[in-house]
Amino acid sequence: MKVFKNHGASAGASMSHSHSQIIALPIIPPTVSARLGSMKEYFQQRGTCSLCNIHADELIINKSTHFTSVVPFAATFPFEIWIIPRNHSAYFHDLDREKGS
Repeated sequence: MKVFKNHGASAGASMSHSHSQIIALPIIPPTVSARLGSMKEYFQQRGTCSLCNIHADELIINKSTHFTSVVPFAATFPFEIWIIPRNHSAYFHDLDREKGS
């Protein structure tokens, strides 16, 4: 899933005003696939999840009971934020109702 903001025709927007969009693809983009591969390799080498090991306070935006939001190190985009489940789950739709709220 990707959330992005468009503003004006130069950004490819179909509307003249600034607006955000959410898209979901039935495939895993190559950059995401590469990141997943790196995370798998990290786990195989260290026996722990790389996302669970984010302890740098300057990267953590907020921690709740069920999620941690962080600014990724060397973020690809301005204002990029990752929302990470605190309990391992491959899919957001696997989260129960309590954790999703």
